[in-house]
Amino acid sequence: MSIYSNIYEKVSLLIDNRDFIIPNKQPNDSYFPTYLENLLNEYIKFYQNNLSTFIDDVVPFSDENGVKKKNVTINKIKFLSETIIRTVNLHYEGKTYQASKYFIENLNNESINDLIFSSKVSINTDFYRARKDDGNQFKASDLFHINYDLRHIVSTKRYSIPGLPALYFGNTTYVCWEEFDKSQFRDLWFVKMQNQQELNVTVIQRIEDFLLDLEKLHDDFKLTYLLSYLVTFPLTLATTIKVKNSKGNFKPEYIIPQMLLEYISNNETIDGIKFPSTKVNYNSLHNLQAYNYVFPVRKIKESGFCDELTNIFFTTHPTSLNFEEILDNPHRKASVAGFGIPKDDKEIELIEEVRVEYNKTAFGKLENKLQKRNLYKIK
Repeated sequence: MSIYSNIYEKVSLLIDNRDFIIPNKQPNDSYFPTYLENLLNEYIKFYQNNLSTFIDDVVPFSDENGVKKKNVTINKIKFLSETIIRTVNLHYEGKTYQASKYFIENLNNESINDLIFSSKVSINTDFYRARKDDGNQFKASDLFHINYDLRHIVSTKRYSIPGLPALYFGNTTYVCWEEFDKSQFRDLWFVKMQNQQELNVTVIQRIEDFLLDLEKLHDDFKLTYLLSYLVTFPLTLATTIKVKNSKGNFKPEYIIPQMLLEYISNNETIDGIKFPSTKVNYNSLHNLQAYNYVFPVRKIKESGFCDELTNIFFTTHPTSLNFEEILDNPHRKASVAGFGIPKDDKEIELIEEVRVEYNKTAFGKLENKLQKRNLYKIK
């Protein structure tokens, strides 16, 4: 058995371990810096007890002189964990500039920088955006990023720096709906957008989805990607903690995600971030991935939209479920050559023990409508 196969088998058996579960919910009486430090220390302990002997004692790391290096992976995990903890503590001390500088410098450290997991987004990938109905029929530009001359309304969110517009997507209309706290689906307007060029995104990923994607890689790259995931998992933990005080002006759970966005904004080789939702119940999804994306603006202007983003993302005109039912409300469901509707393996279980094909839900039906629409560049 190869080194990779041995490690992969061990990790696969541990994916249900609580130390790999995200997002995490902190107790109501917790102090965030202490909670985060304990969370990261638990992961370090978990790695040392379960994986260190299969990785640090086996994988042949060596320096430029060929001398074997010890404890390479665990030392990287500790370095990143310490970086995150110190960054949060500096922020709590009011030293926000120092915290940001320290975080970005350490992410650029050669021992970590090359391990920040990134992925290519193929050209013409589908993305979805939503906006609540306000009584008017929206234009496509109404669902693009917030106009530069309205940047004063850009508020703090997990991956939103106040005053900095960005383009946010879900990979499904279902994720968009969850991010709107399960608003009435008929009250939401949607567009589909597609990227006109290949993109590179930093990936914050659930281990279940990561292992599925890992199997698609060439064998030569699998070990490197698996070790990268384990090393950077402290960053995954720190960016996926659920908000404890949703109505608070300051949300400490956003400190590391926002600094990661700042890091991306200053990195010309990375276009955005792919990250899981903290609102989705992933146990209700079957063969269906649910992720968000954020792409920060690149070219600053007084008004209008980012030229780079308008060149990259073309969009359909907005629509809603109500609107589509007015336009088309067939009495018979579509079939294929008289054989009925093809079975889809993507399923969703929003009501316990009621599992349905995703394509048969309102989400799937609306996405199917958007698939047939033309794309346009935002002017």
